[in-house]
Amino acid sequence: MKILFVLEYYYPHIGGVETLFKTLAEGLVEKGHEVTVFTTRLKGYKEKEVVNGVKIIRKKIPFNSRMLFSFYTIFDVLKLSKNFDIIHTTTYNASLPAYIAGKIRKKPVIITFHEILGKLWFNLPRMNYFKALLLYYTEQLVMKRNFNKIITVSNYTKNSLRIYGVKDEKLKRIYNFTDETFFNPEKEEYKKEAKEIRKKLGGEKILLAYGRPGVTKGFEYLIEGYKNVKGVKLVLMLSKSPKEGYEHIIKLIKKNGLEKKIVLLGTVERKKLPSYLLAADYIIIPSLTEGFGFTTVEACMMGKPIIATNVCSIPEVAFGKVIFIEPSNPTEIKKGIEKALKGEFEIINKKTFSKQKFIENYEEEYKKLLRL
Repeated sequence: MKILFVLEYYYPHIGGVETLFKTLAEGLVEKGHEVTVFTTRLKGYKEKEVVNGVKIIRKKIPFNSRMLFSFYTIFDVLKLSKNFDIIHTTTYNASLPAYIAGKIRKKPVIITFHEILGKLWFNLPRMNYFKALLLYYTEQLVMKRNFNKIITVSNYTKNSLRIYGVKDEKLKRIYNFTDETFFNPEKEEYKKEAKEIRKKLGGEKILLAYGRPGVTKGFEYLIEGYKNVKGVKLVLMLSKSPKEGYEHIIKLIKKNGLEKKIVLLGTVERKKLPSYLLAADYIIIPSLTEGFGFTTVEACMMGKPIIATNVCSIPEVAFGKVIFIEPSNPTEIKKGIEKALKGEFEIINKKTFSKQKFIENYEEEYKKLLRL
């Protein structure tokens, strides 16, 4: 098969979705398929290159705008798609050029839906009403396009699409994967690094939260809930993107006089993430919404007790020692942390999210669409 991926961002841009599609694309190449990725060209990236057998074509987008990607790339994708059997895209802005190319070229188009926010867009912190309105209707438009197949990354997302009227025959749930060989708490190198991290962070119990400080991640509620907790140090390992979200968190820390109580770290190299997870006593996931929940699964795979909001897909993927809390609620967060300090966890049986199964499931869906 010849497969064209149309994605807003791809390697070396870092993110959960980018890692997901890089693994899928390279896995398909290993199975003998021809794979090309069309994506945004950011500063310092090559226009064309081949990485682990995957051909990457990048186009400069004015202001690196996600919204402009939708319209600025239509003719590029249309021209490129001529020589491919199937087009695979993802939510949200990459879906329009992929959809148009598929209709004109009469090629099957498959889309991966990561999450559905619906009316939650209007209740997110720091979200401008008009931006929320734009995002809400963008989401609605993407759902209404007649894609040949819609892949959801959790049963929660699948059921959300059903609620909005998407027919079952269009839907397929394929869980994202998490690499068990990478997130392995028994690796000696992780244990050694974790000890060094603990020395740097001090001798107290450590509560770790990490990720992007976006409007759906709930870090502002975490700070508010944590400020009166004793007996545990909060470590925030946050990316500086989005900038507005990162600066908002810094302001909240200063406003509450928590500069000495909270350790604010930047993002660490991906290869060091397991060591930081292992160094923590507890991981907290204060998200307001999650389509899959990578941080939840990663923390659980490292054997860490977690405190997590009981929203969307999180209860679906969490396992091990878990305390569920209500979202957007500082009081609940405080209670959850205090329960963790007392060891009052619910025990959930282990769950697995196989990389091999992930690739095989997508390959199977491509073959069905092409009737192979």
